[in-house]
Amino acid sequence: MRPIAPKQQPQIQHYINADTRATLNKQRLYNALHNQFARLQTNVSTLERQIETTSEQLKQIQNFGISQAAIFMASQRVFHVPQNDDTTM
Repeated sequence: MRPIAPKQQPQIQHYINADTRATLNKQRLYNALHNQFARLQTNVSTLERQIETTSEQLKQIQNFGISQAAIFMASQRVFHVPQNDDTTM
């Protein structure tokens, strides 16, 4: 057997390092994506809770508006002062 020339060994080492670097880069990207996805899930669940709260508040605001309108209409009957439309005097 013939020994491997010294110039060929660094090339093999270079390919191994390139594969290892590619794997590490890929792993780093997957970890970053995983962290971003976890943050996205947290934000979506917070948004969901806020939408539910807003929906409940909207129902209460609607009821408040209805009751205010009823009070306004009732007050018109109570405070209504009949006016004399007889302008011929």
